[in-house]
Amino acid sequence: MLRERGELSGEEAIAAASWAAQALLNTLRRERKNSHKQTNNAGKKRRKPKGA
Repeated sequence: MLRERGELSGEEAIAAASWAAQALLNTLRRERKNSHKQTNNAGKKRRKPKGA
């Protein structure tokens, strides 16, 4: 599809698809990591800063 619609060569289409897949995976990993941090912090009590 990238080759036909984007008028890319076979190598260019593969590189574009690879880049898109990697960008998606990086985003999903980052969201999963952030979601895990939020879940862990939800049950923790906040400490008062020293001197407060």
